Amino acid sequence: MQKGAELVKLKSQNSQFILYVNCNSFDEAVKSIDKKFSNKKELKKITVNKIEAPTMSGEEVDKIIEYLQDKLGIKYKEKKEDKRINEEPQESLQEIKNVKPEKLTDVDSISSQITEESEYRTKIIKNNLRSGVSINYDGNILVIGDVNAGAELVATGNIIVIGVLRGFANAGVKGDRSAMVISNKINATQLRIGQLIAIPPKDDDRKTSGVQIASIQNNKIEIQQY
Repeated sequence: MQKGAELVKLKSQNSQFILYVNCNSFDEAVKSIDKKFSNKKELKKITVNKIEAPTMSGEEVDKIIEYLQDKLGIKYKEKKEDKRINEEPQESLQEIKNVKPEKLTDVDSISSQITEESEYRTKIIKNNLRSGVSINYDGNILVIGDVNAGAELVATGNIIVIGVLRGFANAGVKGDRSAMVISNKINATQLRIGQLIAIPPKDDDRKTSGVQIASIQNNKIEIQQY
């Protein structure tokens, strides 16, 4: 049996968030899950789509789901496999919907947790990206600096910019609809996540503080302000 944090893992895989539980009893599972999520408030924004618990009975898995929702406030919703995973991106552009701001938090904290829980490796770039620069990576891309208009970021995983994102960003390029674009300020010329394409609102010149996260919600790309 694995020790400590290895008893419970949360991974993004095939456009789903899967919680892996390797515990001998329900009580041990609850303690490990509580330890995993208690100090990571940002992870509570994620919806768990599947639980893999080979040592647990079906009834115990149901109790784990109930504990996640009722005690920790973590949503659980099973997802059917997206059969369009290898389709080309949709041609029509949609305007990104800005959602009501949530609690202010730190992009460093969110980015470190997202990359830690992701199945992808992470490429780190520690400088501003000027127009004409194109980064294409099989995994997450983390930029510590601004991404200027005319620069391009393309990743199979998440795109994280500790700075302002003004260029083009394509996360989940191979069809991962759970991928996210995270930045202090998202003012991209165009965003793509999975098969969806979107453009920022034309009047989005407001100053913001904290973190903005673009993700697919209800088959549309939405930006959440934290």
